[in-house]
Amino acid sequence: MKKELETIRKELYEQLQSGKRENRRATSQAFKLINKACNLLKLPKFEKTRTFRTEPQPITYPPTAEVKEIAPIKTSDVIATNTPEEISGPEKPKRTRTPKAKGL
Repeated sequence: MKKELETIRKELYEQLQSGKRENRRATSQAFKLINKACNLLKLPKFEKTRTFRTEPQPITYPPTAEVKEIAPIKTSDVIATNTPEEISGPEKPKRTRTPKAKGL
């Protein structure tokens, strides 16, 4: 029985990895149940193989004939500062609390 469960688990996993969309939800649920049964029977954990979805994809750039030259950044160049701007607009009026009416 244990060997049958292992073979069924392997077949279901291969079917999930094939990319077929037919009965995908049912296949996924069946794989989860069979995997849980195998775990309860203390069978060795299922080793999932890496698929093309998990492997990093190589970066491909479109071929270009022109080469852009990038100016090196000098250490004295200021990219951003936290200093306040010199020109400021009109001051906003401060918000004050309005007193609650007493005796109501």
